[in-house]
Amino acid sequence: MDNFFVSEFQYTEECIPEYLKRWWRENLIVSYILTALVFLYFFLMLIIRRNLVYLFLELLPILLLLLIRVKVSRAIKIEKERYQVNYRNTVPLMHIEIGQDILYRIEDKEKHLSLSDIKKVLETPDMIVI
Repeated sequence: MDNFFVSEFQYTEECIPEYLKRWWRENLIVSYILTALVFLYFFLMLIIRRNLVYLFLELLPILLLLLIRVKVSRAIKIEKERYQVNYRNTVPLMHIEIGQDILYRIEDKEKHLSLSDIKKVLETPDMIVI
């Protein structure tokens, strides 16, 4: 099988926040937009009606954004704990070959994925997440 792309990199704890933040941001973009619209609506109602109730309602979208931020931080913490359990003090080398299919190898484990299984590709400053 001819491989079109081969990559090897060390999977470190520094990789975890980068790809998880990007994944969550991509999956929650609709929530962010809706939250901004609700915030804008309450802000306009506060200006138009001059009712202090809308000032308190302004806090609801802000609380939602804080909850999302806490959820992302928690996901990062859980993944770091999983990393510690699986790899302890070693830094695993990941090997990826993309050709007719995707060969994914980390330490002694190997997995094949079909190219049709890819739902989305996300780019971060230092990596591509499939």
